Amino acid sequence: MIFIIIFSFICINTALGSDYQGDLNNTLDYAKSLYLIGDFNHSLEVLNTFITQNPDNSSAWNLKGLVFLAEGSYDSSIDSFHKALNFSPQDARILYNLGLTSLYKEDYVASDYYFNRTVNSNPQNIEASFYLGLVKYRLGQYNESIKQFKHVTTAQPDDSNAWVNLGMAYEKVERFDFALTAYDTAIKKDPSHAKAWFNKGIIYSRIKDIHNATSSFNNYTRLEPEDDVGWFWYAKNLKLDNQMNESTDAIKKAISLNPENQEYPNYLPLFSGQYTDPISEYLFTSLSNNSVLGIFGLFIIFAFVSVIRR
Repeated sequence: MIFIIIFSFICINTALGSDYQGDLNNTLDYAKSLYLIGDFNHSLEVLNTFITQNPDNSSAWNLKGLVFLAEGSYDSSIDSFHKALNFSPQDARILYNLGLTSLYKEDYVASDYYFNRTVNSNPQNIEASFYLGLVKYRLGQYNESIKQFKHVTTAQPDDSNAWVNLGMAYEKVERFDFALTAYDTAIKKDPSHAKAWFNKGIIYSRIKDIHNATSSFNNYTRLEPEDDVGWFWYAKNLKLDNQMNESTDAIKKAISLNPENQEYPNYLPLFSGQYTDPISEYLFTSLSNNSVLGIFGLFIIFAFVSVIRR
């Protein structure tokens, strides 16, 4: 799935830098104030005038890059940040902004480069460490991802999102015990963190701890009642827990939420306990977690059932 980060003005101090010079002339300060209130077009007009007169001012180019970033003009944003970097090559705030914009563009190699430089220049920049952890995950460098998220959770132990991402990285290296601990910590910090409950359910289902899997998906569906995938997984584990009526209700809920999914109805006989043949049961419990809804798996199941019933 495509990974997405929501840009927030809450992070303005990181983006602009806490050392943003207060003695810049009134024109640049005015452009900054326009950016902060969301008047991007006017801010760009003021900045263009200022840059014409001060072409080597890195703060002006950095601010212009932020305006483009807020507008979603990523290429223009990166171009402005590069111009800023030409005049201030070690400026951590500019490196951070380049890393963030590259992450928006899903250019993970470039994002990795800039966030690495940011973290190396300022290890206390926890936001940069968080994003570097995300990038390392996307690049498949899971041990490095773990390293970054451990740093974040140590510095900000109440950050439930960091704990969830740490758990996801641990899953990739098959440290399921560590992953479950991370998810449990996320839930302790924020009991309403739905993704932590879902990920716990997937792990418990994978290791065939059906009771805990069912409990996890029960919590998930209460928090995300409109997610058909959550109801599907809940139905599967209810069936494995021999709760046939509840399993039937759950798969029907998934069908009602996503009637366009043509595969859900095919699972209704399985989840309701209609098929009890050993082979079909084995195939059901052995379905891959990554392709549980695959049509190939369905074909095999129903082909075997058809042969057995002849």
